[in-house]
Amino acid sequence: MVTIVSLRMAMKRIVLAACGVICEDVVVVVPRLFEPRMFLAQVPAELRPDVYLHIAEHVAVTIPLGGDALYLCVADAEKLEEYSETLTELNFTVSHHRPVEEFERESYTTASETGLKTQEAPVLYQRG
Repeated sequence: MVTIVSLRMAMKRIVLAACGVICEDVVVVVPRLFEPRMFLAQVPAELRPDVYLHIAEHVAVTIPLGGDALYLCVADAEKLEEYSETLTELNFTVSHHRPVEEFERESYTTASETGLKTQEAPVLYQRG
């Protein structure tokens, strides 16, 4: 079952894969006006082109024109979550084909230059 928290985590993994940055500014909400349930997912404007291109290449969901927020039905949200789980299983191999192990000792300064909240690159989860 897709929740706001699970979709936010999925979007954060996709941002990491697409842009190589850890982004804490991912927003996911469920507007009350929509029936059936819809999710609105938004990443910072400076990351959207790369994130949306990455999503378009890997997941069959509708990408909005003009870089607006993603409006996702439950089925599309499930597709994004399933795809983000494959990123975890592949140890976050990023879209420009650098394994995350190469990023482990780097600081994600690109995001700080754009004013986003950043943190040192963590040692990533190992499925064991």
